[in-house]
Amino acid sequence: MNRLGILILGVCLSNGAYAAPACDQDWLENCPISDENYVGSFMPVGAKRTTGDLSIDQKMGKINLKFARNFETQHGPDLRVVLRDSSGVTPMIVVETLKAFKGEQEYMLPVSAEELTKFDQVVIYCAQFHVDFGIAKIK
Repeated sequence: MNRLGILILGVCLSNGAYAAPACDQDWLENCPISDENYVGSFMPVGAKRTTGDLSIDQKMGKINLKFARNFETQHGPDLRVVLRDSSGVTPMIVVETLKAFKGEQEYMLPVSAEELTKFDQVVIYCAQFHVDFGIAKIK
């Protein structure tokens, strides 16, 4: 399995052991996306500064993208959070308009767990000028 960026596999216990989460039919909507959650870190693009960490997980049947407290991006007009496939095979999906230029924030992703596997980047994108401000590789 090829994952770009950082990847957390399952649930890490305090002693460093790995325990795969259990799922059953009664509460399937609460299962993680798979036995792994996605994480990544934003990298700036050119002179545009975007930094910070993100994670993607599934709770109550919804897939959530979370920016960590250390998230920060340069101010710009019409910034959007998008999912992108760097190969260009899958069209990018606009998740939502960026809520804040810094700090913790959460977005519900408009894709299924299966569809999410087609994307390998979360991008802060300026729709007005068609410019990337930051890219986080998630797989």
